Amino acid sequence: MVFPHDTDGNVRPVDQAPLVNVAVDVVAHPLGAPATVLPTLLHLLRSQNDGMLDDTGVIPAEIEVGPTPAGIRWPRFEYNNIDVSAAQDPANKYFFAVASPGLSEPPHTTIWSHEAEARTIFPIQDIPARSGARCGGS
Repeated sequence: MVFPHDTDGNVRPVDQAPLVNVAVDVVAHPLGAPATVLPTLLHLLRSQNDGMLDDTGVIPAEIEVGPTPAGIRWPRFEYNNIDVSAAQDPANKYFFAVASPGLSEPPHTTIWSHEAEARTIFPIQDIPARSGARCGGS
């Protein structure tokens, strides 16, 4: 989860927020198995536009989340005050991912996108060939 805010910590829209806090939930599989992860083993990576994913160097705070109705808890790691000031311009976007090189089994991470213009815009509409006349196909 990404929370955009100003330098005073007030929630702001992306085009007015120079900073974000990023929350990462670590859930073990099978669901409910213990998820023991040290904050120093998780690295928040950030990329601007089509650049390389680089380590932000921020050490997260750990918070326990849950329980679910089934009593399952998991750790959440929060990375605070990450610079995303370039995203105030709709021409720029950031991507976030988590890496954990110290774990014996690599995690399955999610990629987050952070941008003022968050719609997916395709230059040419993709129409399946077998979609029929109602969808513009044959």
